[in-house]
Amino acid sequence: MAARPGIGSLAELRGRRVGLTLSTLGPYVLSRALEQAGLSLDDVEVRTMPLAAIGGSALWLQWRQGRQLSVSITSWPANEYLYLAEQKQLGKPFGIDLRVTQSSSLADQRLGFVNGDVDVMATTLPEAIAVCQEAPARCPQLVLVLDESVGADRLLARVGLARPAALAGQRVGLERTVLAEYLLLRSLEGQPVAIDDLQLRFEGPVALIELLRAGEIDAVVTYPPYDLSLRQDDRFHELFSSRRMPGEVVDVLAVAPETARTRRSDIQALVRTWWAAQAYARRHRTEAVGLMAQRQQISPGEFQQSELGLRYPEPGQQRRLLAADGPVARAIGGMGALLRTAGRIPPDGPLPRPTTAFLAASNVALVGLPLPHVLQLPHQRHLRELFAECPSTSTLIACLTRDEVVFQGPLSWIGGDVLMTIRQYPLALEGGGRCGERASLITITDVQAARTEALTFVLKVFLAGLLPLSAGCVGLMFQLRRVLIPELLQLAQIDALSGIYNRRAFSEAVEELLSRARQTEQPMAMALIDVDFFKQINDTHGHDAGDQVIRQVSELLRAAVRGSDLVGRLGGDEFAILVQLPGDGATLMLERTRERINATAIATGDGQQVLVNLSVGVASTAGPAGYGLSELMGAADAALYVAKDRGRGQVVNLETEGQGAARRGSASFGYWQVGGV
Repeated sequence: MAARPGIGSLAELRGRRVGLTLSTLGPYVLSRALEQAGLSLDDVEVRTMPLAAIGGSALWLQWRQGRQLSVSITSWPANEYLYLAEQKQLGKPFGIDLRVTQSSSLADQRLGFVNGDVDVMATTLPEAIAVCQEAPARCPQLVLVLDESVGADRLLARVGLARPAALAGQRVGLERTVLAEYLLLRSLEGQPVAIDDLQLRFEGPVALIELLRAGEIDAVVTYPPYDLSLRQDDRFHELFSSRRMPGEVVDVLAVAPETARTRRSDIQALVRTWWAAQAYARRHRTEAVGLMAQRQQISPGEFQQSELGLRYPEPGQQRRLLAADGPVARAIGGMGALLRTAGRIPPDGPLPRPTTAFLAASNVALVGLPLPHVLQLPHQRHLRELFAECPSTSTLIACLTRDEVVFQGPLSWIGGDVLMTIRQYPLALEGGGRCGERASLITITDVQAARTEALTFVLKVFLAGLLPLSAGCVGLMFQLRRVLIPELLQLAQIDALSGIYNRRAFSEAVEELLSRARQTEQPMAMALIDVDFFKQINDTHGHDAGDQVIRQVSELLRAAVRGSDLVGRLGGDEFAILVQLPGDGATLMLERTRERINATAIATGDGQQVLVNLSVGVASTAGPAGYGLSELMGAADAALYVAKDRGRGQVVNLETEGQGAARRGSASFGYWQVGGV
């Protein structure tokens, strides 16, 4: 017996239409089934029909429900978006019935994948590497980057242990996973101690927290949500985190080779479903966070706190990240080398392969391209046909759905000869999509190319309250362009609390500025800045006082640089500055800025004032990092780590101290490109 979605029990058949074959067996089976729910044949509407019709109905129900696809996840904030997709049935529009299965740990999940019990899993790069060693025939394809850990994975220790080198002979707890060992190996790089010098104790994530609190171990490799209580405990502090190794602790969607070959369309649908979950969470943030937090048995506030150490790549970044020679492939190569050197994996085993073959459903935005250029792009036959009627000198403003063009036409007065878009943010306003109805502010359509690995273009359209095309409509759209679009652009780029660039906008602006500087060999310097003891300010004076400190520090940093320099807030109490100065000049400027901020009393709102100090790490393009964005940020982060290690409240430039080359190894895997499309 099959039923359409929404009917979950026999009792819900009361008053429903039930199809039976033209035989005596059908009524008998139905009658016995209804008895179990306290119903009879009189409680349902029976319709008899030929067997072929019943079979056709069953096939239709199967099509409506979608093809079932199971994905294994572990307890990790980003994975909850797959759970959200399952609960809200976000895979149904793409033809799949997503089922999420929970694994107790990365090790158990890996074992299930090796044994063939799991074919699709959300996992980490080190675990995917381990699968390839344990079962080369099951070596997975990596089809999507879910997130990057930028501080969420941590090595925490009791306060008496000041640096990783102090772990020699100490009891260190970790899960029996390749990721935990890899993070420990990276923390010990450049230290006069090896992993074999530690007393390792392997336990589950909850037990490890309890052991550290009880004093039975001295340090622990952990992650959210399990580490939330430790981070509020003054007896423990962070020795090392994934923030020190950008681009390495990456969570991916890993697919078994046979599944990737036989269920290609379903994996593409899964990619679409992931983006649908991300979009749903942005539109319905409170509901989504509440649902995901409930499953992790933490509060919504704690869930959002656990996400602070994560970065979710935008759709347009996926193709570059998963390219054959892209950041993920290079990170895998670096990890494999380190794990082989440490004897953790065989010297000649295969490595997982990132692929862009399943990204036809993801989004690559075109920003500011003249229409003639768009029409000349290779492999875009469908795109050229779609816009064939448009004069080549005009901007295209179109209201599009997935299957049809509802409205299209050149409106040269709305923005010049460019195809205008706003990438990803802000969110679409909900509404209908037809002319004469209330349209959405941003409408997305997929345009499939002629080859297998097709690009998908996202046309984001500015249409609101569409009327029949008339003078009134023209006036409305002009008002939209003159007033609303600049506001939307600002929302997409500016951090709401500090009033300076947010992380994404800062990274994109820096990448562009570094690209120009590379051509002229213009010296540049990057600084990463942390507010010292910011947590104590929040704990003592409240979060409103913390917000005031963030605003005041942002204003002072912005006032300290020239108009051609860039200032951004990366999140929490972390800031970044790119200045057009050589390294020594930037160090001097930042030291003066630090002293000025340290001398400024900031009102907390409770009638008191606080003085704040900064720890600053500086790296320049003249150093080993050169003009690479992630390399430059990695070098600055290494210097920031030293500034904190030396007691905070200072500016450190390892290049001017002659230590740049010696410490470069700590950021040797910094291949992650954090800029936009």
